[in-house]
Amino acid sequence: MVEKIHLKAESRTLLGKGVKKMRREGRVPGVVFEKNIESLPISLDIKDFLAVFGQAGESSLVELSIDGSADVHIIINDVEVHPVTNALTHINLRKVSLREKIKAHVPVVAIGENALVKAGEGNLLIILSEIEVECLPQDIPHEFEIDITPLLVVDDTIFVKDLKFDAEKVEMLTDLDEPILKIAPITVVEEEPEEVVDEATLVEGVEATAESAEEAEPEAEG
Repeated sequence: MVEKIHLKAESRTLLGKGVKKMRREGRVPGVVFEKNIESLPISLDIKDFLAVFGQAGESSLVELSIDGSADVHIIINDVEVHPVTNALTHINLRKVSLREKIKAHVPVVAIGENALVKAGEGNLLIILSEIEVECLPQDIPHEFEIDITPLLVVDDTIFVKDLKFDAEKVEMLTDLDEPILKIAPITVVEEEPEEVVDEATLVEGVEATAESAEEAEPEAEG
């Protein structure tokens, strides 16, 4: 049985400068939204949220309690960060129904050790970092693990159709024939040799430039 993930939030009325004060107190603003319903402003403890986000990511179901009320089911939809400091600036939480299918993006994680990559004879090329699926919220895979150990030759590729999932519960929206990752050949870039100019050629070039400059000067008027 999958362990339930819980998150606590407080309703929020602070805006503008009040939000800055909230961040200084270790909280981050956010909203809970759902289809055809007005968004609910909330605030979250930054440390608590980061712990939950590390466990749930943007694909696992989370039970959210606001001001101590009964839990509602949400998916972490978007996490906004400051472009310079990487500090959390805003969180979007999507309220979902356990009876309605939703679309979600599930991350791809490469596991294992590949002999070609270890020997420096190939590079692991990630083509797709996430897969789009449609299913009930409680059936969303947390991630798709791909063991790269069996990839034995350069250009060996894993496709979406190679993933293990419950087809009765999860529908793949990403094309099944799309490649996810492969062992790519090592690319060797050959450096072009620098052109060496000998001293005699350099002197001739300087003299020719000087002569051209003298010919171009207008004659002085008498």
